[in-house]
Parts: sequence; structure tokens; C-alpha cells
Amino acid sequence: GDCWCRFYRPFGSASFGGSRAVCGRCGSTKNRLGSSSGRNGGQVNPAFDVLPSGVRAHFGKQRGDRVLELIDGACDLVFELIERHTIKCAHRRVPYIRGAYGKRGLAEVERWAREWGDYGAQVILNTKQDTDSVLGSHFFDGSMEDARGGSLQPLSYVRGLARAAMSAGVKIFTKSPAGSVQKTWDY
Repeated sequence: GDCWCRFYRPFGSASFGGSRAVCGRCGSTKNRLGSSSGRNGGQVNPAFDVLPSGVRAHFGKQRGDRVLELIDGACDLVFELIERHTIKCAHRRVPYIRGAYGKRGLAEVERWAREWGDYGAQVILNTKQDTDSVLGSHFFDGSMEDARGGSLQPLSYVRGLARAAMSAGVKIFTKSPAGSVQKTWDY
């Protein structure tokens, strides 16, 4: 039968574990599979523009903590899916490094490290000397490393997710744009 393409929680390709970025019933996508994956450099970053204090301020403590749980576990989910479905995508679990330039940049990475560290993430601050050594550049005044990060080959990852989904019975239709999107959840 026809599929109304109801979208569930919109949290990207890492969502194969329950949420879906494509149709939850038929796997419908507007373009061919992986057509936009070249726009991603393959970073698996624990980055989010808003720090934990901002997330809680926006959503409140209860919902904010649920959002933070999602953000905190996103990189782990990507690597768990890779292992569970034996996806060959040149993945590596390496820290996310954010360089800091000037006083403002140092303040930003210090705040990131403090807030995510308080949340329980393995985040460390690097001095200028440590940063120079890690990055091989003298440009930055310091940096932070977040152990949740990593990298992968995005097209291979997307194809591996598609194979896993199809083996679980999902039918994927490419070049099948949704006629409309209907919100079926409430945040």
C-alpha cells in the first residue's frame, strides 16, 4: 500500500538504532542512497553548538537531560552500529580535537571541557605546547580533546546502514521524495 512517510525523531543516519531520517516504514529517500554523504568529511564529532547548561536552560532539566543523553551517546551509537552490522567504512575511534585561538577561543574550549567533563565525558585541555605537539602546528594557543570522537568513510557507512536495514526487512526506495511531512510526536 501507499506509505505516508511519517518521520520519527529526526536525528540523522546515526538513527538506525530506532529513530529514522528516512521514512520509518518504507525507507523512502528523495535522492539516491548516499547522494549527500560526500558533503561530510567523515568526522564523528561529539560536537553540538549548545553546551549542557544551554540545553538544560532551553529544554528544562528533565527534557534537557534526555537530549544530553542522546548527544553524549551519539558517537558510541555510530560505532556500535558499525560493529554490530560489520560495516566496512574505514572507521577509527580517535579524539575530537578542537583548537583554540586567542583568549576567546581558550575560554570556549575551557568551558566545553568543564561542562562536558562535569557531565562525565572524557575531555582534556591541552596547553599550547601539547597542542603544537598533537596537531603539528604552532597556530593554536591551546585545545581540548574529547575521547568520544572518531572518523569514518561516510558513503561506505551509509551503504552499510542500508544493507543492515534491508536485511532487517526495510524496503528502501531511492528517488522517491515524500509528498508531505506530518509531525507525529511532541517534544
